[in-house]
Amino acid sequence: VLLALATSCRFMSATLADAGGAGSRILYWLAVPFFVFGVIPKQVWLLIGKFAEKCARIAGRVLSNISSGVYSILHLVLPKIRDFVVAALQHPFTQAFYNRVVVPLWGMSTPWVLPAMTAAIAVSCGAAVKEKVAAGSATLGQDALLLGLGQIFCGVIAALSSV
Repeated sequence: VLLALATSCRFMSATLADAGGAGSRILYWLAVPFFVFGVIPKQVWLLIGKFAEKCARIAGRVLSNISSGVYSILHLVLPKIRDFVVAALQHPFTQAFYNRVVVPLWGMSTPWVLPAMTAAIAVSCGAAVKEKVAAGSATLGQDALLLGLGQIFCGVIAALSSV
C-alpha cells in the first residue's frame, strides 16, 4: 500500500503538477517517506523504536541530573546576585548620579524624541520625492505617480506632527 502511495505521488509530481513548481516539489517529497516506510521491513522499525526508547530514557536521566544541578547552583547564586544589585542601586553614589545626571538628561531629551523621529520621516519622504522629480516625468507611470503622492502625503503629515 505504501509503495502504491509513493508511486502515485511521484507520478503526480512528474506529470500533473507544474515542473519545478511548489506543488511538484511537495508531491515529490511526500513520496519519499511512503517509499522509505514501504521498503524497510517492520522488524527494522521495531528495532529502531526500541533503540530510540533506550536513548530517550538515558537522555531523560542525563537531562534530569543536569537540570537539578543547574537549579542547585542558581538557588545558591541568585540571592547573592540580587543582594549585590540591590546594594549597588541603593548606594549613595548611584542615587546621586541618578538624581543629578540621569533625571535632568531624561527630562531634557524625552520631549524631543517624537518630533525628531517624525522630522526624520518627513526628510526621508522628501528625499524620495526629490529623486522621483529628478528622474523626470517620462519615467513616471501611474504606479510611480500614486506612490509619489503617497510619499508627499506622508511627508507633509510627518512634518506637521513634528511641529
